[in-house]
This record gives sequence, structure tokens and C-alpha cells, in this order.
Amino acid sequence: MTKIEERLNLFDGFLLFIFLLVFNISAGFPDNPIVMASRWLVCGILTSFSFFYAAIYNNFKIKILPKPFFFLVFPLLVQCLWDLDIIEITFTRSLSFLFYCTAIYFFLNREKESPTYIRKIYNFFCAVTGLFIFLSNLSFIGNYSINGDFIGFYPNRNMTVSLLISGLLLFSNFLLSLNFKLKKIMLIFYITIMTYMIFITHSRMALICYAIIVLYFSLFIHSHKNTIRNIIIIILIPFVIAGIPAIGEIFDIESINRIFIQSSYDDSTGLGRDVWDIGLALISERPFIGWGANSAYYHTFVASTSRWGWGVHNSYLIMLIEGGLIGTIFYVSFFINIFYRCWISYRRSIQIMTPNEKIFIKICLLNCIVLLINGMSESFLFSAGNAMSLPFWFSLLTMYAYLEKKKDEVLRKGLIK
Repeated sequence: MTKIEERLNLFDGFLLFIFLLVFNISAGFPDNPIVMASRWLVCGILTSFSFFYAAIYNNFKIKILPKPFFFLVFPLLVQCLWDLDIIEITFTRSLSFLFYCTAIYFFLNREKESPTYIRKIYNFFCAVTGLFIFLSNLSFIGNYSINGDFIGFYPNRNMTVSLLISGLLLFSNFLLSLNFKLKKIMLIFYITIMTYMIFITHSRMALICYAIIVLYFSLFIHSHKNTIRNIIIIILIPFVIAGIPAIGEIFDIESINRIFIQSSYDDSTGLGRDVWDIGLALISERPFIGWGANSAYYHTFVASTSRWGWGVHNSYLIMLIEGGLIGTIFYVSFFINIFYRCWISYRRSIQIMTPNEKIFIKICLLNCIVLLINGMSESFLFSAGNAMSLPFWFSLLTMYAYLEKKKDEVLRKGLIK
């Protein structure tokens, strides 16, 4: 094992730490102009470093972004032309997202790096981000909204629960990669405190995402396959779901009551949101070509146009509002293509992957799945300035870069043609 594979390079760690610190702190101060400028700055520093690294070690051979990002050119850049009066804001936001992903992918995918080193980078990301989310919210444990929902360090409950769920997965992933005597105790302590903070947000999405995490770990995160156990778990799922409303009522768990009992303190009950009606109305007006890239952000947060409400709280409605049917086809094509490429690379590399490597990839995928589902309640997927997007894109780009490297390793060894 080479020196670069043994540990994360100190300078790499320093650059990544600054990048992560800026994006994590900015979550608590989203409208501060200094914070906004700082995000551009750290993306530029990370990209410049990776470019010079490529110049020194790889004769300027660089991969700016994964190939599937080609599908995003139309909905994110071309559709900025739909409204030329606001193109400065819409184009800047699209460009900032692509620049942000480029910075992460550049840093992960430098040619000299091995899959092992990419995993070291991701573990560092998990440690810093997971610990920041844990400590920042624990420090603001008494910070509640007027409705009695825990909001912690962040401006609203939805952001809080999204990041708490991501933090739970990220830091647990980091702890699982270590080997020390108190690991299980530390893991149990971390999961317990994070679970408590997640559920005192009273978020419906907290219950849904947490249930997915538990089910996913039960079925897929284990060293040995156990078909009988998995069948039993699947059979029990309907019975557990049937009993959940009673548990919510007995123990007065607001996140459960808001889904099943429809008698909580506000009107946001069941699995829907009233504000989705605004999104559906906007979609019906321009169903095919949409309103243009980042138009929802402009009309909601810049122009404060009343008919757009205060956001529709749904990433997929945003795709349809801004891109229409045509743009949404490109978005869907992007997700299908990038996950398909990851799957193909995983299948080709599985013969040389250790059980720990497989678990690492499965947890990266789980983080993506949970946040994609969480996208039903928040409009963050293509917003670089939103801290909720960081765990998703860092996990997705890590999984893609790691599996590409593993596939290349298999090809070099001549194990597949």
C-alpha cells in the first residue's frame, strides 16, 4: 500500500475541511452575502487545486464532470433563456451548481488517486459533516419554532430534519470504517441522540426516511446473506405499518400523528402539502416548456411574487414548474443514466471488492435514496447554496468516481474485457 493510500494528505484535508466548513456554516445564514461569496471562493480554490494537480501529475488530463451531467445542460442552462429579464440570476444559480459539482468531482477524481484514497476523502467528509451537524444542533437543542418543532441550528424544521438524517448516515458510515474497542458504544450513543433530535422536529419526512434507513440496513447491510430473515422482515412490514398509528397515538408522537391521524396542530397532515397546489397550478399554465431554469427561486425569494407562494417544498414539482415536461425528461434521464452507470461499474467490480467496500457503496447509495425521497418535501436537489444538497451530491459523485476507478482496476487486471 502506497503512502497516498495510507492516510489523507494533510493539504487535501485542509482544503476539504475549509470547503465543508463554509458550506455547513452557510446553512445557518443562507441570505448573508459574505457567506454566498465564500461558497464561490472555496469552490474556486478546490477546483484550481485539482486543476494544478492534474497539470503536474497527469499532463492536464481532467474529467470536469461525469458524462450523465450532459443531460443537465438543457434544463439548467438552455432554459435560462426562457426569461431574459432575470437571466443574470437564473444563469448564475445554474452555473454555481455546476461549478460546485465540478469542484467536488475534480477533487475526488484526480487521476493519480486510487479508489482507496477516494474512500479516505469520503470518510473525511462524513466525519466533518456528520460531526458538525451533530454538534451544531446539540448546541441549539433549546431552539424550537412557535409551533413547538425543534429547528436547532438551521432556519427551519425541514432543513433541520434533512440534515439530521444525512448526518446520522454520514457519521455512522465513518464510525463503521474504523476499528477500535469503543466503536459500538460510540455508535449507539450517536444514533440515540440523533434519533431523538430527528423525532422532536415532528417532521413526517423524519418518520418516512428513518423507516427506510432501518429497513435498508435490515435487508442489505450485513456481511452474509440470509434469505429467510429477509423474507420474514418483508412479511412483517404490513403488520408494522398497521400498528404505527396506534404507537403514535399512545406515545403522542407528532410525526406519526401528522401522517395517520390527521388531527395534529396544523393542516399539513397525511402525505401531502397544501402548497403543492400552487405548483400544480403553475405547471398547468406551461406544461411542456416550463417557466425557465431557477424561475421558482426568482419568483419566490427575489421578486416575492405572491402567486408563487413561499416555495412549493418539492424538488420534483420544481423540475416540472421550471422545465416543463421537456426539461423534466432531461432531469429523469440524468438520474437514470448516472445510477445505471454506477450499477454497471459495481457489477463489473464486485469480484474484487471486499465486504467493507460493498457496505461503503451501499451506504453511499442509501444516502442518495433517502435524500431523493426527502426531495418530495424540500426543493434542494439542484441548489448548491442549500446545505441539504451537499450530502446528496458528495455521496453520488463519490459513488460514481469510486466505482469508475474500481472498474478501471478490473480492466487493467484483465478480469473482464
